[in-house]
Amino acid sequence: MKDYKTLILGKMVYGDKSITITTPIDDSIIGTVPALQEDDINNVIGYAKKAICRWRDLTPFERIDLIQSFKEELSNNRDNISRIMAFEICKPIKQCYEEFDQSIRFIEQAIECYKQRIENGNDQKNYCINEPIGLILVINSFEFPLYKSISKIIPALLVGNTVILRQSIKGSLVSTQIAEVFYKTKLPNSVINIITCKDDILEKFMSNPEIDKIFYNGEYELIKKVKTNNPLLNICIEQDTKEIAIVNKDCNIKQVAQQIVNSSFKYSGQIIRSTKLICAQNGIASNLINEILFIISRLKVGGPFDDVDITALITKEKVQEAKELITEVTQKRGKVILGNMIDKNIVFPTLLDNLKPSMKIVQNNFQAPIIPVIRFDEINSVIKHFNNSNNKMNVSVYTNDKEYITKLVNELDTELITINNSAIQLPFNNLDDINNTFDEVIRVKRIIV
Repeated sequence: MKDYKTLILGKMVYGDKSITITTPIDDSIIGTVPALQEDDINNVIGYAKKAICRWRDLTPFERIDLIQSFKEELSNNRDNISRIMAFEICKPIKQCYEEFDQSIRFIEQAIECYKQRIENGNDQKNYCINEPIGLILVINSFEFPLYKSISKIIPALLVGNTVILRQSIKGSLVSTQIAEVFYKTKLPNSVINIITCKDDILEKFMSNPEIDKIFYNGEYELIKKVKTNNPLLNICIEQDTKEIAIVNKDCNIKQVAQQIVNSSFKYSGQIIRSTKLICAQNGIASNLINEILFIISRLKVGGPFDDVDITALITKEKVQEAKELITEVTQKRGKVILGNMIDKNIVFPTLLDNLKPSMKIVQNNFQAPIIPVIRFDEINSVIKHFNNSNNKMNVSVYTNDKEYITKLVNELDTELITINNSAIQLPFNNLDDINNTFDEVIRVKRIIV
């Protein structure tokens, strides 16, 4: 077991108190991180606020050079960070390396986007100045502890903001490694701070008026409570939503089955923005289920350092939740095609058929390697169920029928529809997302001569 430091006011520090970190592999203790208290964090916020002027007064290219140095130092830690991630959150090591490599690519693309913004913002008569908002708080969940943190920190720093990162407790060892890399990069003191604290402390300091903007990706109940008590908070809630796959009879069944499995079982089914429900037309439902069964029966289950597809879930609570969802299906005469096996914190790949719209696994979000299937005759019944749901959902449509696509696009009440693909592809290196993040962390001052 190791006691990890974090980056506060330009120094790597231990805390007076600590948080114990366990691995989902066997629930053993793998380290501790500082348990910062409310006074500690309010002190950090004060200094981070004062650092804005010093950081903003650097030229854009001076900031770019420092972020470039961060990227180079981060690149040197590929094995170390990927292995810590695998150990801490039990993500298969090959997926940890993938997340690391995508994080490096994001930094490269963000730098290029920022350079382009600088160049495009000026002409002889009109130009824009992208001013920083101020102090940004980034709160991240466990699914992508490196990528989701980097994807907010880097654009914010490039334009001149100061940043505080608070990673969820599951994933906080990864955040200490981000802290180490920033410390070696030698950014000005207090420009970037990486804090580790318990959730009750987080709830208290989120309302600090010195924070100019919050990026929040985490448990909905916490942010709902904070937002209710502080309705004027400038907060960007990045609440990922589950995806429903609507499969029409004209699709390529083998190809669709593979895409659905790739989406549903990424990181052992724990990514919210992935396929969590299949609505299959009766004419092809049985064939689709057989194809999915063929694929998932060959998935490998084991520890994160093995060549596997499915590993332990992040907490015992997630395992219990999956067990209860499957139990309800069996009690209400749904059908378990494969799975319904649990070994410690591992839920084996599970395929469910003959589900009813009222079942919790249909209505709610979940984080487990489960594929539930609902069969339908008429697409209007799917549209009605979808639009009457209380939960916000994305849709992926698998068909080549243009009229079918048009009908769904016009009638489904959703913010995102992907055609013959899954939204799970979007978290990584989407240029629109990079530019949107820049827009979120700047104030645009337009000057006309």
